Amino acid sequence: MRGFFRWLGYNGTAGNNYPSDIPADQQLGASGNYADVNGNALTEAELNTVMQNLYTQNGAPQGNYMFVGNPQIRADVTEFGRSTSEMYQRNEDATSKKMTSTITLYEGDYGVVEVVPASVFVDRTSGSSTIEGRSALLLDTGSYCLFTLQADNRTELENQGGGRRGFCEMICSLGVESIKSHGFFYN
Repeated sequence: MRGFFRWLGYNGTAGNNYPSDIPADQQLGASGNYADVNGNALTEAELNTVMQNLYTQNGAPQGNYMFVGNPQIRADVTEFGRSTSEMYQRNEDATSKKMTSTITLYEGDYGVVEVVPASVFVDRTSGSSTIEGRSALLLDTGSYCLFTLQADNRTELENQGGGRRGFCEMICSLGVESIKSHGFFYN
């Protein structure tokens, strides 16, 4: 199964490194569906630039994105709401003795982004053991799917005193319906 980053032209180095079987007219080229955060915090301007490039390429037919990122870059998005140069007003019920200080839904000029934290799987490439801290995918929720050749088959093994054991088998592949609908951020 080819991973999302590889579908989008990232092979561990700068973007636009598409596999040879992806037609040139499906590649984003110079406009870019990515931003190199270069080890720094992701900025709101970088997120909006990638969203604008995706909108220019395909019109963002769904208008809804899912931002799936490692914890570091997820925290960068929350920092968008903690600007020191702008004033944000927060209204919360003080009786709950609770303050919410996270961004889980970001609405920009080119769409709405649901921000989802992810575990370490986000930036793994085939054969890679390294995971970059500020890596994230910006996925158009209506432009990918999972193709299955064999549905999942669960097999439970005997309990040998340590609790339940088992394994799962499945034959599947990621289907990216439009490469121009998705973006990514890398370190």
